[in-house]
Amino acid sequence: MVVYEAITFFEFQKKYYSDELCRNKLFKMRWSDGFICPHCGNKTYSFHSTRNLYQCKKCKYQASVTSGTIFHKTRVSLVKWFWIIYLLNSDKRGISILEVSKKLELRYATAWTMMHKIREGMSDRDSKYDLLGVLDMNETFIGSSSEGK
Repeated sequence: MVVYEAITFFEFQKKYYSDELCRNKLFKMRWSDGFICPHCGNKTYSFHSTRNLYQCKKCKYQASVTSGTIFHKTRVSLVKWFWIIYLLNSDKRGISILEVSKKLELRYATAWTMMHKIREGMSDRDSKYDLLGVLDMNETFIGSSSEGK
């Protein structure tokens, strides 16, 4: 399991201020040892910048860093996607869809869809891990604020 260190607002802003930087991060996450064609396993490729696709030099298969992910076929900037993920995870209370739509200048429906996909992806990831050992929980409230309810 990979554990990530918290990153400050300004560090995040410096790291992911363009779609190209976000795409590079996704490339490193998807192909940590360099591009490998999902179709034939070849390691040589060319990049088509107009379509943001990596094309295998052997079989001509075209792959994208976003295919098969929550970002697949998105028309929203990757920068905005990364910002939503950052905002959602930088505060233990999370962030509302309305707040996201205002901060990132998105339609409410677009923000809702993006947040839904992110939360679903986080849920899928978390379902792969079992909790073991001693667990500490903070700010837990069980029951009603008034007795008998």
